[in-house]
Amino acid sequence: MKHFQFFLVFMFTLPFLKAQNGNICESKGLYGVWKMTEIHTPQGVRKVSGTYKIINPDNTYFTLIAPGNMIVVENGQSKVVSLKSVISGYGSLTTTSDSTYIEHVKSNSSPGYAGNDVPIRYKMPDENTLISEYFAGNIWHPEVFERVLPISAPSSNISRNKMIEKPDTVVF
Repeated sequence: MKHFQFFLVFMFTLPFLKAQNGNICESKGLYGVWKMTEIHTPQGVRKVSGTYKIINPDNTYFTLIAPGNMIVVENGQSKVVSLKSVISGYGSLTTTSDSTYIEHVKSNSSPGYAGNDVPIRYKMPDENTLISEYFAGNIWHPEVFERVLPISAPSSNISRNKMIEKPDTVVF
């Protein structure tokens, strides 16, 4: 009888757990796949491509650098060089308010972050834009991210048919 009661309680709470965690592709909040578009430094604003942050509903995260390919000119000859994608950092996070969280960094390619807790301030001007700031060198460094949307998302400006039939640009 105890097993049956446990089974009933489990089956009753399972939909609520699923709804709470959800799928990051359907998230409107902090959880999701984010593409970094710019970083602000003391030298100015730098546009960024190929850097992604994935924040999961289980409060784990990782940062992925996916640069793709680039054209390199050597001795007057150009060639395509394939750059490897790497996970540059990962860990877990604890939300401390509706505008702050702490990254518990397990690994990071930048010296001094691995094994530390890094406070992050953030705001979301809309559900598809994330502005986060981390503190380093006695200043806050803002980073701007845009949510990576599923191709079927109604607010996405990308048409799958357009991409297949006639792409506007060629990406290596």
